[in-house]
Amino acid sequence: AATGKEENFANPVKMRIWGGNQVCSRKELLDESPLINHSEWREYSFRFEPSMKHTYFFLEVFYKTPSLFPYNGNILIDDLGNIFPIPCEEKEIVEEEKNPPIVNITNPVNNGLETREQGFRFTADVANISRKSQLTFFVNGTETEIGFNVAMGSVTANLELEPGPNRLKLSARNKDGQNQESRTVNYIPPSQPVTAKPDFTPRVLTGLKDRSELSEGKKIPLNKMFFMADSSRIEVDNFPILDELFRFMMLNEDISIEVGGHTNNRCQVEFCQMLSEARAKSVVEYLVDKGIPEYRLKYKGYGKSEPIATNNTATGRKRNQRVEVTILKMEG
Repeated sequence: AATGKEENFANPVKMRIWGGNQVCSRKELLDESPLINHSEWREYSFRFEPSMKHTYFFLEVFYKTPSLFPYNGNILIDDLGNIFPIPCEEKEIVEEEKNPPIVNITNPVNNGLETREQGFRFTADVANISRKSQLTFFVNGTETEIGFNVAMGSVTANLELEPGPNRLKLSARNKDGQNQESRTVNYIPPSQPVTAKPDFTPRVLTGLKDRSELSEGKKIPLNKMFFMADSSRIEVDNFPILDELFRFMMLNEDISIEVGGHTNNRCQVEFCQMLSEARAKSVVEYLVDKGIPEYRLKYKGYGKSEPIATNNTATGRKRNQRVEVTILKMEG
């Protein structure tokens, strides 16, 4: 059944080219690609130095073993070139194989799990990690001790959950890159009804304080949030504002939002559009990094097309250069 959530089908695979004397024969491995961990088109060249005569080529998608996860991908090949001879003295260009880490949280499997048990066992599988120091585990932003079985590639942690949402994030890094996965677990103490929500009293985003006043389509400005000129970088001064938005999204898991970026008229149309979209995207990326699922967030740049004040004064231009949230969906 469709869930509305995008799934990850990008576990690295490689393409192998075999030679043989009949269909599907794997008589001799002629060459193979590095691990493919991207979705954009890239060109790869292969060099064949067969030790025998072949009449067939066989292409296969190969998972590097041992593999922690079931097969879930393919390689799409386009513009397959001709085979042509090259001088024997030509130096072969060898592309270094990359093996970035892979992280797969197995408990909780889904985001937003609710439990009445304060004790919780976190589990995950990782690949391309050889020592515990390459892993970092955070619970509600605090680094927490984990157990790591190198041979099995398994990570475990026994947790005492706090009432309300608990953010769990496992990060892995090696010389070829880094990866991470996040989950939230909502602990509801037995004395509380299932529908109870922790108190939320925003200091800046007061428009989010009373859920009964929210409805689909309502816009809430992110007051006091500003960017440097021509920049989409989130400044430290903006963290408290975005943390209030994050807290609201954590406590209202049925709500989906759009983050909209706006500018004043002191730039060309194309630049205003690009800048406003980049600013909205940076807000969404901040929330995702904190643990909000991507399927609950959208971003859009409106450029200078929707002013809320005059652009003829400095005060008006400052009001127009804004970020605001629109409620897209409320299911509760």
